[in-house]
Amino acid sequence: MWDQVENSLHQSMARVINKIATLLPGILAFIVALLIFLVIAWALAMLVRRILIAVKFDERMGKGTNAISEWTPRYTPTLLVTRCVFWGFVIIGLLLGISAFEAGSSEAGISAYVFSYIPRVIGAAILLLAGTVLGRFLSRSVLITAVNLN
Repeated sequence: MWDQVENSLHQSMARVINKIATLLPGILAFIVALLIFLVIAWALAMLVRRILIAVKFDERMGKGTNAISEWTPRYTPTLLVTRCVFWGFVIIGLLLGISAFEAGSSEAGISAYVFSYIPRVIGAAILLLAGTVLGRFLSRSVLITAVNLN
């Protein structure tokens, strides 16, 4: 009886080790893709920041309207654009890493599952942006109306 238990434990350990060995190339591909895109994101963010500082983007956005400063009162428009560039490339790196994970491992369907949510996330971001713009417009309109009515 103990021989059967020992044999069963050896077989289960062999399956676990085999599964780990098949997942390691995919995990390594994910990490490498993510690290490469982190470096690219950092370099492009610094490049965009230097370009925006050279063309005096903050001063140009400050003239006439304070729309950007209302969105980020503690940060400059240059920093906002730089962060958007950085995180955009990090997200692209994550998506590419997931694809590389699927290509490097025996797991199938992971990227199709993740990529099916991209249109939903984009739609949600557009709705969030539109709602924020509409909310700011309505709050400003109500404030102006209340001030005019004393």
